[in-house]
Amino acid sequence: MDKARVTKKTGQGGRSTRLRFKQRPAGKSPVTDDVDMTPVGSPDDDKTLPIDTQYSDLDKEYSEWGPSINGYRFVGTEDSPKYYQKRHNLVTETPMSSLSNEKTFYNWSYMELPKYTAAAPVEDNIEQKSGGGEGEAKTDEVVPYTYDEYYKEWESIRKEGKRNVIFPLPRATDELNSENVQKFIDTARDYGGALKVERARWHPDRMRNTLRIEHNSEDVGDLLLVNKITITFQIINQLWEKYTGK
Repeated sequence: MDKARVTKKTGQGGRSTRLRFKQRPAGKSPVTDDVDMTPVGSPDDDKTLPIDTQYSDLDKEYSEWGPSINGYRFVGTEDSPKYYQKRHNLVTETPMSSLSNEKTFYNWSYMELPKYTAAAPVEDNIEQKSGGGEGEAKTDEVVPYTYDEYYKEWESIRKEGKRNVIFPLPRATDELNSENVQKFIDTARDYGGALKVERARWHPDRMRNTLRIEHNSEDVGDLLLVNKITITFQIINQLWEKYTGK
């Protein structure tokens, strides 16, 4: 801090109180409060931060997958844990199958979910022994699933409170469409009665309650499952209207 001399001057020949500061040494620039008016982003600004590319995902390949929900599909990479996987089946054990150490497989087409019992991915060909005598060739055939077996399984699910999903299709590898669903329900002894039962069973609200899916759930697996349930109901409802002539 610069030292100051105090002088006092009063009247004639008197001295007054006044602060006299020493002059600053030559070469030192005065401190100013001027605002830097250099525009942001000007050529003089060399303080641009470097871009950290350590966690950049720009080089990854993204693709859409799954059904369209409200006009949008899911986006992910192949290494994503929820990336679209191969078609899966659901497996249900019945009292009869547990005795024979056999399991019945059902169609599941979007992804493997931890909430539901999932089996291995469907193989293109399942080797089955023919019913003929010794020496006959083996045939690659998937035994069709009948409506009566399907109905009994759903009764078991309803009584025991299981969270298994069984879709009305003859084979696990069949596509969920009107032709395959009609072919499957046609195996029932009463086609019209079966349609009426399935139309009530697959109503989206009722199926949500059966599988205990929350209505406000944002879980990806729940959204996919609800979408497939809705498609199943729409197919059955169209078959019902066609059958009743509505």
